[in-house]
Amino acid sequence: MNETSTNIVNGTSWRIPFTFAWFGSTSIVIVIFNTGICVLFWTQRRLRSTGNLFFVNLAIADILVGFVAIPWKILYFVLSPAPFWLVPVVTVVDYTLCLSFLSICALR
Repeated sequence: MNETSTNIVNGTSWRIPFTFAWFGSTSIVIVIFNTGICVLFWTQRRLRSTGNLFFVNLAIADILVGFVAIPWKILYFVLSPAPFWLVPVVTVVDYTLCLSFLSICALR
């Protein structure tokens, strides 16, 4: 049995492309839609209210998740087993961005 067939049997040949496709497309969709929300807020004068500023803050936090947290997760899932330095970095990035969501909601 050669190396390619053992990878297919063990299930590792599909994992890396699937991880890139799933998390990459999710990241792109998050960034595009939330950038659209920010653009609408700044271009449409009637949307510029204090209440809608809350949605812009959430959109900016989502953009950070799409640009920062999800690429770190891709790296974390692709490098298996993950290097020692990567596990705490991914955890800190995830918790920091989640706390930014909670702080925005708490201030509202």
